[in-house]
Amino acid sequence: FIEKPLSDSMKDVHKLVKLVDRHSLKVMVGCNMRFHPAVRLVERLVRESRIGRIISARIEAGEYLPNWHPGRDYRNSYSARRESGGGVILDLIHELDYACWFFGIASKVFCLSGKKSDLEIETEDTAEILIDFRNGALCEVHLDYLQRPSCRSFKLTGTKGTIWADLLTSKVSIYGNNTSGMEGIDLKEGLERNRMYMCEVKHFIDYLGGSSREPLPSLDNGIKVLQI
Repeated sequence: FIEKPLSDSMKDVHKLVKLVDRHSLKVMVGCNMRFHPAVRLVERLVRESRIGRIISARIEAGEYLPNWHPGRDYRNSYSARRESGGGVILDLIHELDYACWFFGIASKVFCLSGKKSDLEIETEDTAEILIDFRNGALCEVHLDYLQRPSCRSFKLTGTKGTIWADLLTSKVSIYGNNTSGMEGIDLKEGLERNRMYMCEVKHFIDYLGGSSREPLPSLDNGIKVLQI
């Protein structure tokens, strides 16, 4: 079980792959957002083509870094230091992971990022990422260490409608072009934060025992996201 991100660079990742293959190891990368009830629901809706073929997506995640860990100086956190693998892109790699879960393999990636604020950190605090996926979906990802209040949401636009999800409130809205209104789904009862981690660990144990065939996400998934 490897906590996300898989690494802070692609260097020597091939050595890990060889080690896993040599010893036939079972590996899962720790991306707890895969077990967020709204993310899981939308992944199923995308797989079932609920809003048709996905044309575009807008994903946003932002939170004020000094408020992340009350009582601790953010300037001494791994997020603030480049040598520790910090920076908003690796910190919030969950958003890139579930984008790949939804849409598959990326074919082109563009990014503008940097330290744009007055935070006392060495790493990038803002990133605008544009991904062109092989299946034709265009995805915009905004990440930052600055937003107050916090934001974690996404909107998917397809040929037959739109899905909007707020991951902080665990609410999903589905707009179809064949209906006059909006279908709202409130998953707040399944939002309790620790539940994601418990579901994640249970899935890993089931995977080790053979009752789950695929890890979420797999080592290969972790590598593809790190490549982005």
